[in-house]
Amino acid sequence: MASQKSLTSRPLDLTYFMYIASHIPITIFFDCQVLYPTSWIPQPLLDLTAWYIQEFKDPLIANANNLPWFKSFIYCEGLIQLPFFFWSLHGLYYNKPITRVGLLAYGAHVATTVIATLAEVGFGSPARLTMTAPERYALLGLYLPYLLIPATMVVDSWFKLAPLVNSAGSKKKTN
Repeated sequence: MASQKSLTSRPLDLTYFMYIASHIPITIFFDCQVLYPTSWIPQPLLDLTAWYIQEFKDPLIANANNLPWFKSFIYCEGLIQLPFFFWSLHGLYYNKPITRVGLLAYGAHVATTVIATLAEVGFGSPARLTMTAPERYALLGLYLPYLLIPATMVVDSWFKLAPLVNSAGSKKKTN
């Protein structure tokens, strides 16, 4: 049974809730644009993406169709993460322990993909990345929370799940 402790009294869970809730429109309207036919995308969203690419010089979003590894991350975001977002919001709101398993898996998956993204932006081929150092640092800074919050989810979920798993293991041994 889930704890009756309110979401606002659980600061990390509230952070995860806000992160995930904010990620839903970002996923649908921004990140997944590369997966939709252009005719489906309203002009203001196309303009937003063009502005973002110009402002942040993001070579990954700008060239997603030519980067299969990156586009595969976007497919995962749209097909796996997006449904998970709704499930996890419900679980976080009601403090359901099973949500920790999902957060651990999600956090590990996202942290891994963002590490690859950060490596590409930070250390990718200069011929491919025509960014100045300040532009690169700005883009790295923009991506960094998408590593730190999911990585925190992993560690936090691990520590919240470990006692439950250990307790279940102890009960089996005594029976």
